[in-house]
Amino acid sequence: MTTGGEPPESIRNPHYGEELRWIMGMEEKSDKYADRLYEIWQNTNEPNVTYPEQCSMVSPSGIRRNGLAQQLKMIARLISGVIKTKIFLARIGGFDTHASQVEASNPTYGLHATLLYHIGSAMPAFQKDLKDRGIEDRVLSTAFSAFGAVLNLMGPMERTMERQHLWWYLAKE
Repeated sequence: MTTGGEPPESIRNPHYGEELRWIMGMEEKSDKYADRLYEIWQNTNEPNVTYPEQCSMVSPSGIRRNGLAQQLKMIARLISGVIKTKIFLARIGGFDTHASQVEASNPTYGLHATLLYHIGSAMPAFQKDLKDRGIEDRVLSTAFSAFGAVLNLMGPMERTMERQHLWWYLAKE
């Protein structure tokens, strides 16, 4: 599918023609970036490391799959392909657990325990994958929680109940 190019003749007016050209240019750049990601993906190897696919403990069925591990697996593969992207973002949500945080019969089971398991099993696999690819010294992994807040670097923290997840920032030299 091709995007970008000149706006149709019928909407080229000075009021919004420039903005439309900018948007269409962004679409074209996005297509090029997606093509480059695909090229890198095709020219890199699957990891020799096994990433955890699901939680092995008793956990709610809706969150057994370890989505964080799959994100980190993709990031490690892209970094090994000499991509110019310097920051990657992976995230895991669902920490707004309130009363259903743990199972009454065993506090090591439940939603919160499963989420922590996902982090605790995905990160070591990611680090092992980076080491196996010979790039562990080029990657810095950091984490922070933005539970109930949106971080605003230019001013005070704004409260919003829409953002309840743990963010991972991964940077490459």
